[in-house]
Amino acid sequence: MRSYLILGILTLLFASLVSCGEKKKEVEQIVVKKSEKTRVEAMLLKKKGFVSFAKYPGVFQAWDTFTISSEFGGSIDYMPYEVSDFIKKGDTVVRINTSVLRAQIKQAKVAQDIAKVNLDRTKKLFDKNLTTKANLDNASFQKNNADAQLNILNVNLRKSVIRSPFNGYIVQKLRKKGELSAPGTPIVSLMKLNPIKFILPIPERDLYKISKGNIINVKLEANSKTFKGVVYRIGQESNPTSHTVNVEIEIKNTKGHDGEFLLKPGMLAKAYVPIVRERKGFIANLDSILKTEKGSFVFLANNDTAKRVKVEIVATAQENALIRSKELKQGDKLVTKGMYELINGSKLNIVKLDENNYKENFQILKFKCESAKKGVKSRAKGLDDLSNIRKILDFEKIEILDLFRDKDSFNLVYRGELPEFLSKCKLKL
Repeated sequence: MRSYLILGILTLLFASLVSCGEKKKEVEQIVVKKSEKTRVEAMLLKKKGFVSFAKYPGVFQAWDTFTISSEFGGSIDYMPYEVSDFIKKGDTVVRINTSVLRAQIKQAKVAQDIAKVNLDRTKKLFDKNLTTKANLDNASFQKNNADAQLNILNVNLRKSVIRSPFNGYIVQKLRKKGELSAPGTPIVSLMKLNPIKFILPIPERDLYKISKGNIINVKLEANSKTFKGVVYRIGQESNPTSHTVNVEIEIKNTKGHDGEFLLKPGMLAKAYVPIVRERKGFIANLDSILKTEKGSFVFLANNDTAKRVKVEIVATAQENALIRSKELKQGDKLVTKGMYELINGSKLNIVKLDENNYKENFQILKFKCESAKKGVKSRAKGLDDLSNIRKILDFEKIEILDLFRDKDSFNLVYRGELPEFLSKCKLKL
């Protein structure tokens, strides 16, 4: 019995020694692991241009509509166009029958001739004191009245022919050839489709971030094509229900292979409105930002040691974010991969260091209005400068994301090669 007890004690003692050895081994492994450097990837922080867009839905409307009616009544004897026909400015759309009117004009010319002869005869008699001044005045009145009647008939003759006020399409025929049309009765409705307007309801909070002359990209829902437009009018009242203000954008309408305009009234589209513009800011990939209940953080590689920095996300655009912090500076190494394994003070092994992984390749040009005017024909100031510059840029091989004006200069957000006249007047940012 005693031998069994001694054996049990020895067994427990051996197990205890083994357990202590294993724990010591684990502690040594943890110490070694803690002393190892965490492999990470990083990028050099550089201040870059940043633009964030908000998408808002809108609808296309005809640039102009016009209902043709005649001030001169009668039967319609000429009406050559059908619904959907294209007509040019100045083309005759409607002509009223003038056979009765022309007979009246001939009669009025006879009355005018008689009044003229009577006036000449009365003048001769008055010069010889053979008639009174009252008779002379009456003859002069008759002549003036005959002239006026003939003028009225000639005006009605001109009004019998109605021409198109612009290039457009017939959208509705309210009368047919041969029907009688009373003065002022609508006969034909016309619609101008080039340019075309895009009506965009902008929320009140973003209204003051756009202005007349801004270039806005509009993406059509029907075929996903993008069209470039310019803001030409901003509404003066807000919708009390939706708290939006209508902004009107002018867009050049283009034709498809079938010769028809691609953009038609009533079509839906989304406008990409620039909400945040930053000429020089720190931009990070969204994947490199840690979001917690206490805020957003990034890790900087400071002398190969991790430094946790709280940042403010100002705006996002696709995979990127504009961030701000007093602790960020040009040339900092921002950890982009491996940051989830880090704590403040972790030792780092930077296996890859990018110059800048911000993939957006647009540029922001700041230029003076007066300098830019050298490249346009017009010497007008203010908005006219912006409009003229926009027209020139439309013919250049560049993609314009935004064009806006601040207190003392213009700002162009673009991809591609700049026109020479703008390159010369670039300001330092």
